[in-house]
Amino acid sequence: MSDCGNPRGYVEAINQGMARVKDCQLFFVILSTPASDIYNAVKQHCNMDFGIQSQCFLAKQCMGHRGLNPSVMTKVVIQINAKLGGAPWIVENPFPKKVWQSTIVSLTSSILRKSLESRKRE
Repeated sequence: MSDCGNPRGYVEAINQGMARVKDCQLFFVILSTPASDIYNAVKQHCNMDFGIQSQCFLAKQCMGHRGLNPSVMTKVVIQINAKLGGAPWIVENPFPKKVWQSTIVSLTSSILRKSLESRKRE
């Protein structure tokens, strides 16, 4: 990339990348600074001009004292998965539907009973 401090430099780099890869679904952009004008230019160019998702992150946040920062990389991967239509995690309901329905009915009737009792005292 020729100019890391200029939004046009990032846009040109995106154009070059898109010219090389025809069926791109996601564009990674490692930003050198947290400048909002660069971030906005990247997001707008990827979304509006190419219709693809982009994932931006700061170069300094990727690296920890001992190399790659695993917590930041995990967060980035979860965000990418969501942007591409995936679910970050799936939890199966171990209880049958009837258990949930009876619990809700039981709780609702208990709440109503307490409410009616408090009104009678007034």
